[in-house]
Formats: sequence, structure tokens, C-alpha cells
Amino acid sequence: MSTQDTDKTHLHTRSQQDAAKVYEKVAEQKKKKEADQKEKKEQDRYSSMCQTLPVLIRTAGLMQALTFLHAKAGDAGVEQLGNDLGETLGYTDLEKLADTARKAELAQYMLLTQRALEQLLWYKRYAQVLLDGE
Repeated sequence: MSTQDTDKTHLHTRSQQDAAKVYEKVAEQKKKKEADQKEKKEQDRYSSMCQTLPVLIRTAGLMQALTFLHAKAGDAGVEQLGNDLGETLGYTDLEKLADTARKAELAQYMLLTQRALEQLLWYKRYAQVLLDGE
């Protein structure tokens, strides 16, 4: 088996897959910042929400946190994080994620909450490094 064949068969943990998806989303925010300083406020809000959203989920619950994000839809940074989280969890956007959470049975809701918190850990880490660490 050649090295090319083994490269194709590498298995990645769910955490590695999460990290790769989240990195792309946070790196997009960094590119926006570099492209246009006017978007600094949006990027700051995005970064801030990366830090606070996990706490909100733990204290209020996933559905309440998603409702908060939806209520802040006019805030571009917050809205972007909600949509990014929805996409990295496998939904098209925040609306689809919230709809699924609303309709979920208890076990599915708990799993969705756990997955959101796992992903948000990566959002927080990458926001600290890519957006705040400059």
C-alpha cells in the first residue's frame, strides 16, 4: 500500500472534524477583518459571542440560547455565529438548527446540546487565537 493510499484511509475523530469545520468559519471572520476595518465591530461581536454562548447554553439551555441568537438577528456578528454554528452542526443555518431543537425528543435534544457545546469549544479557541490574539 503506497503512502497515497494510506492518506485516503486516515480516520479522524469527531473532534478533529469539528475543529476543521470551525476553523474555516472563524478564519472567514479574520479575513473579513483584514479586508475591511468597518467590519471590526461585527468581528468583535462574533468573537465575544464565541466566548459567551457556551455559558448561555449551560445556564439557560440550548433552545433559549438559540432564541437569543435569533432575537439578535440584526447584530451581524451574532447572526453570523448562529448561522455558522448551524452549518457546522450540519444544518443550513440557525433557523434550521432552532427548528430541529424545538421539535427534538429529549435524547436528541440532549445530544444536540452536547454537540453544540463541543463545537463552541472550538469556536472559542479559534476566536481567541485568530480574532483576539493579534
